[in-house]
Amino acid sequence: MYIDEMSRSARSFYTGVGYCLFDPWAYQSLLPDKLTTPHFLLFAKMASGSRGAPKNQSFMKKLVYAMLALSLVAFVGCKKDKDKQKEVTVDNLVGTWEVYKSYYADEDGSEWDDEWGAAVQYQQLLTINANGTGVMEHIDDVNKYTISFTYKIEPGYVTITDSYGDTEKAKVKSLTAKELVLEYSYGGNETGAEYYKRIK
Repeated sequence: MYIDEMSRSARSFYTGVGYCLFDPWAYQSLLPDKLTTPHFLLFAKMASGSRGAPKNQSFMKKLVYAMLALSLVAFVGCKKDKDKQKEVTVDNLVGTWEVYKSYYADEDGSEWDDEWGAAVQYQQLLTINANGTGVMEHIDDVNKYTISFTYKIEPGYVTITDSYGDTEKAKVKSLTAKELVLEYSYGGNETGAEYYKRIK
């Protein structure tokens, strides 16, 4: 029974090796709590500290530790993929993005605004289609409106022309699988930036 339980634990642990299961926050916050700590972590702790276990335990300990090392390598690799900068192309921009913070600066100083999202009833969604069109949606506690636009891509930049004929050129400061950062220059010392997270 003891070896069967260890084998089941090892198999369940191995299943997660190929995926990014080790979210840093979850790993750090769950480990101290025995009620919520993943079974494989408790098993590794048990294997290292139990007494009177069968001789096969040393082999199982090595197996578990090897799997733990492999999963950590997989996590680092997946994190690098998510943070890797992508080329500014239609394929990489297509999707729905939501502002989660913004920045504005002028001659009087600068200001960050991170009060975005459904929780504070203030959302801005940017949907970019593959055919050169898109929709900007703004939602607050009073109004909800959408503006359609077309866009053109240049190396490192996106130029957006809305349905009213207004055109704005944004520098793509950062583009990864999960984040899009657009920087704007309004003339003089006025600059701004919008930080988007991918939701679709």
